[in-house]
Amino acid sequence: MKSIPFWVFAFLVVWIGGTILGQLTCCGGIFGAGKASTTVAASAGGAAAAAGVAAFKTPALLVADGAATVGAYAKDNLRFGVGKSQPMMSNAVKAEYQKVGQYLKDNPNKNLTLVGEHTKTEGKSVGIARGESLKKHLLGLGLGIPAAQILVNAKQVGSLPTKDKEVYGAMGYNFTEKAPSIVKEINIRDGAKFNKGTNDNLVFTESGYEYKKPISKKLEGVFQNTATYLKSNPGRSIKLTGFYGDKEKNTGIFADLGLARAGNVKNILTGMGVPANQIETNSIKESGLSFPNKELVGGVNYTFFDTPKKADGRLAEIEGRLKGKPIMLYFETGKNTLSLTSQQRKDFADLMYYLDRKPNASISSTGHTDSKGNRNGNVRLGQKRADFVKNYLQKNGASTKQISTASKGPDTPISTNDTDAGRAKNRRVEVILK
Repeated sequence: MKSIPFWVFAFLVVWIGGTILGQLTCCGGIFGAGKASTTVAASAGGAAAAAGVAAFKTPALLVADGAATVGAYAKDNLRFGVGKSQPMMSNAVKAEYQKVGQYLKDNPNKNLTLVGEHTKTEGKSVGIARGESLKKHLLGLGLGIPAAQILVNAKQVGSLPTKDKEVYGAMGYNFTEKAPSIVKEINIRDGAKFNKGTNDNLVFTESGYEYKKPISKKLEGVFQNTATYLKSNPGRSIKLTGFYGDKEKNTGIFADLGLARAGNVKNILTGMGVPANQIETNSIKESGLSFPNKELVGGVNYTFFDTPKKADGRLAEIEGRLKGKPIMLYFETGKNTLSLTSQQRKDFADLMYYLDRKPNASISSTGHTDSKGNRNGNVRLGQKRADFVKNYLQKNGASTKQISTASKGPDTPISTNDTDAGRAKNRRVEVILK
C-alpha cells in the first residue's frame, strides 16, 4: 500500500477534529454554553415581567362636567373583573362618587350618561351592565336622585387597563343639560341652603322676550329673597336658562329667544343689586312648545353654581376682537327698527358678557342718517335710533349706566348719498366697546 501523502493526512485530521468539535459545541458543549443561554433567557423573561409590572399605572378617576371637576382621585379608579359588570371600589373612590351624586342632587337640570366601556371580546352587554351597576350605586347613596337623571350607554374600546384580571376605569361620564319643566309655580332653590317659591310665575308672549308687567307682589318677593341670598353669598352664582319654541320668531338681539328671555329676567335681579357677574344666562330650544292664549308661563329655569374664581380667556378674546371697532347696525329710511345678522347677534352676546364682568367698561351708541330731508330732523332721527339700540340692550340685560348715546345725523357719511346703496350704508348706528 502506498503511503498517504502528509498533506492529505493533515487535511483529514483537521477535518475530522473540526467535525467532532462542532458536535461537542452543538450537543456536548451545550453543557456549558446551553446553560448560559438558558440563564440569559430566563433573566430576560424576568426583566420583561418586572418591567410589565412597573409599566402598569392605575388610571386616575376623573368625573368632569365641562371644565368643572365633579369627582377626582389620582391613585385609584373604579374596577371590574374582566368580562364582569359588578363594580369594585376603594373607600377613596366611593367618596368621589358621593360627590358625583351630590352634584346631580344640586343640579336637577343636569343629566348624567354613564358610558360603560368594553372590549370586543367582552361585548356590548357587558358595557351596558357596567353602566347600570354604577347607576344603581349612585341611586343607592340615599340622596334622592331621580332615576331618570342618570342614563346608560356603552362604548367598545380596543383595550382596557388590566391588572390581576381586573380592568380599571371602564367608564365614561357625559353631563348634559335637560329642558326645564314649564310650571305655573315658580321655585328658586339652591339645595338645602335656599328655597323660595310661590304659586305664580312670569309670563311671556309668543315670540316675545319681555315678561309681562307688572308682576305680583308675591312673585316680586321671591326675586327679592333670591337677590338678598346672592348678595350675601358671593361664592354662589345663578344660571338663568330661558327656553323657546322651534316655531317662534326671534325678536331679541341674541342668537335665540331663550337667551333674550333669560337676559330680560336678569334685569330683575341686577335691578335689586345683584352683581351682573354673579348671573349667567343660557337657553334651550323645546320642540312643540305650546302657547295657550299665545302666552308662555314660566319660560325660565333657575339653578345655582359656584362662582368662578378666575377670569376666563373669553374676556381677552372679546376685547381684542371688538374694543374700538364699531358694530354697524342698519335701518330702513325713516325707521328705527332693524334686523340683525347671526354675527351681530354673537357680537352683542359677547358685549353683554364683557360688560357684566367689567363694570367699568362702557359702550357708545351713535346714530347716523342719510342726507335726505331736514338736517335737524335727521339729527333727531339719529338720536332715536341710538336710543332704540340702548333700550334694546337694556331690555336684554345691559346696565344703562354702561351705555352712552349720541347722534351725528347726516354729518359723517361713510358712503355717497347720491345712490340708494350709498344712502343705505349711511343709515346706521355704530356701537363701540370702549
